[in-house]
Amino acid sequence: MNNEKVEMIKKLQQAEALYVIMSGFTKMPYVACGEETFDDKVFIYFEEAAAKEKGKKLLEAGNFVQVAKVEKDLLMEFYASLYPIGVNCLHVNSGLEGEMLVQHNEVLRRRAPEETEGGKVRVENPELQLTALYFLQEFRKNTQAPMSDKIKETYDEMIVHFRRGKYIVPTQEDHGIPILKQQEGQAYIPLFTDLPEFWKFNREGKFKGGIVEAANISNLVNDEVNGVVINPFSINLTLNVSKKDEAQ
Repeated sequence: MNNEKVEMIKKLQQAEALYVIMSGFTKMPYVACGEETFDDKVFIYFEEAAAKEKGKKLLEAGNFVQVAKVEKDLLMEFYASLYPIGVNCLHVNSGLEGEMLVQHNEVLRRRAPEETEGGKVRVENPELQLTALYFLQEFRKNTQAPMSDKIKETYDEMIVHFRRGKYIVPTQEDHGIPILKQQEGQAYIPLFTDLPEFWKFNREGKFKGGIVEAANISNLVNDEVNGVVINPFSINLTLNVSKKDEAQ
């Protein structure tokens, strides 16, 4: 690792603030695939004006994006939040002189489950989260238009990852699993890909979290439920699931 990169990593770890491009379609960091490296990356800037200029270009290309400021005391929390969504790269100061690609784990190394207390296995679905972000960033540009072959391919990949996952399902004593109403009165069971997403929903501590395998999700639904909604406080991805069928 050269000195220039070492200095950049220190700067990312110690900055007074960073500015991140966020997707309005997902309420999560805007993700992009590197054309040459194929890194799954997010865009980070040290100056707000530069971040807004990048955001303007993305808006002109039809992407609904915003700029979020991450204060110094939340930097490590932000970097940690990129692990559950499958991001492996930070594109720092994209479009500016001195721009650099930095691997996520070079800024914040994460302990493996066997290194944590008790060796607890994490409930996370980074492959699903990442493909969902790519899918929704494109699909929600125009939900009335037919899916292009590329968007359909991403959707199919997302469903494959969904069917391989395990999720946190909220339960409440004497009330069971809560039901969320979406547009047009359709009802969905909320599922969460990881603990931080569950905490967004359970800020008041009213619910306990159980774990459900994707293969068993159809056992949770009934005739009054249309399916599941994944991470309703961020990507808000609805999937139709019937008692007999898998997700569609």
